[in-house]
Amino acid sequence: MRPILDGRFILHEYKGSFGGKALEGMALIGCHLETGKYQMAWVDSFHTGTAMMFSESSRHAERLNVLGGYEYVTPEIDQTWGWRTEIELVHDDELVLTAYNVTPEGEEAKATQTVYKRMMR
Repeated sequence: MRPILDGRFILHEYKGSFGGKALEGMALIGCHLETGKYQMAWVDSFHTGTAMMFSESSRHAERLNVLGGYEYVTPEIDQTWGWRTEIELVHDDELVLTAYNVTPEGEEAKATQTVYKRMMR
C-alpha cells in the first residue's frame, strides 16, 4: 500500500496465490471529503473477472467499511450479490483487510482475510 496523488488516495497492489494458481490485484482507496464517504475501486485476476467493483461507505464512517456489489450470472441465474470490505489498522505494525460475501437476502459470510505485519522499521 502506498499513497498516491499527493496523499489523496491509497493504492493497494498485491500478488499471491490460491490453490497453486497465481493471482494479483489492485484497489484505489480514498475518502470523499464533501460527503464523508470512503470509496474504493477494485480489480483482480481471481475475484472480479473482467469487471471493476466500486464500493462506498456510509456517510462519516468511523473506519473504512465499504460495500460494493457484483453480478452472479449463469444461464439459469442472474443475481446481484454484495461484497463488503473492512480495513482495520490494529496498531502501527498491523493492518487487517477482511472481505465478506453478502447474499441477495443480506446474509454475510467471511470470504477473505489478509493480515499485513510490518517486519522492520
